[in-house]
Amino acid sequence: MKTIYKYSLLLAATFFILSGCGELSGTDSDTEPEPSEETVTLRLKSAGAESDARTAIDAAGMVSWNQGDMVYINGEAYGVMPLGEDPTCALVEGVRKSTEYIASYPDPLYETPEGYYEVMIPCNQDYYTDEYYGTYGISANPMIAYGTDEELDFSNIGAVLSFGITGNAAVTGISVTSNDGSPMAGPVLVPMDEVFSLSYSDRFTLSSSAESKRIYLGGFMEELDASEETLFYLVTAPEAYPDGFTVYVRDDAGNVAIQSTYNSGDLYRGMLVQKEPFEFVPAAGPEIVIADAAEYMLIYEVHAPQGVYLKTAVILKSAMDAAEEAGLATFAYDILCSSGSEAEIVWEESMRGFSTSTAWDSDMNQVSIEPDTDYVIVAAYSDSEEVFASTVTDADAHTAGESGPEPSQGGISTEDFTIGDELQWQ
Repeated sequence: MKTIYKYSLLLAATFFILSGCGELSGTDSDTEPEPSEETVTLRLKSAGAESDARTAIDAAGMVSWNQGDMVYINGEAYGVMPLGEDPTCALVEGVRKSTEYIASYPDPLYETPEGYYEVMIPCNQDYYTDEYYGTYGISANPMIAYGTDEELDFSNIGAVLSFGITGNAAVTGISVTSNDGSPMAGPVLVPMDEVFSLSYSDRFTLSSSAESKRIYLGGFMEELDASEETLFYLVTAPEAYPDGFTVYVRDDAGNVAIQSTYNSGDLYRGMLVQKEPFEFVPAAGPEIVIADAAEYMLIYEVHAPQGVYLKTAVILKSAMDAAEEAGLATFAYDILCSSGSEAEIVWEESMRGFSTSTAWDSDMNQVSIEPDTDYVIVAAYSDSEEVFASTVTDADAHTAGESGPEPSQGGISTEDFTIGDELQWQ
């Protein structure tokens, strides 16, 4: 097995060059070479009765190392050699001998001044499958090991969420968000003392420096089966997620299916949680209800399931008509994508309320709402980053005629309204 760092070879080559130069200058050529640095072969354990680590899951539920996996041992990179008779174990050859070993997969450890190791849960993960089974991306699930001998047992840092999907569609991407808006990926802070004591907590804090509200699984196309579920896996930061998750599933026709769960996620470190399967059914757009069309202000509600994200905007009706005449079919979608405002999450109520005193014109600039004017309110579902074009809906609005001096209005404000429960996924 080839290792990345072969310092013994470097030392030997350096001695050879120096020896050759010594002979040319008349120095003693019989000097004994310094002994090469001692190396060892480490045995890595990724899963078993006393380990909860997983690099990949096969059809029987076994977990294993894969050819091509890389580990970092005491800060240096090495390739692993899975054992054929037990791929949950692997050998690493040529490791520089030490009194202790700290190892990580798939990235090197970053030590913070506060006494933590930063371990990355990636927000973008690869779908992995072969002829027989699917699993999470090979490098998506980080692990750490520590030991003073040549046997290292790895432990997971993240948790694994799995769900099955049925239907008649070709899935091209999946994203997951938490229903309370808490981040699901990014750098996890693992206390160093827990690593050295081999006693890990169930949950870790996410660093706020690069946290992500969603996890995205992409770069594939998988045909669903109407009668048999197809399993998908994502690795998440280890959190309770008490309000559950929302799953957004895209197909190759541009549709998106949206499935929410309100029950507790309880995705703790090392856990594999499998949710009930659901059918891919393309989502219709959210419902827009106009609450008040005043002279200089529009107030409206957008009805949607709990936990989903919304993007919404108000556009001059004349701008929408001009875009339609020019054949700009995606004008409303483009406004939603470029509006600059963040997507809004729907909390426990199945609706969110909005009020605004500005609208978008034909040049995609914001202008003040005017009395006795036609507007179009548009809304669509989002996963906090992507707006789903197939869910764009609209509603016409007309502001009241002017009855007095224009009040001082500015910016966009947002407030919540209340409505009863809706979609449930247990």
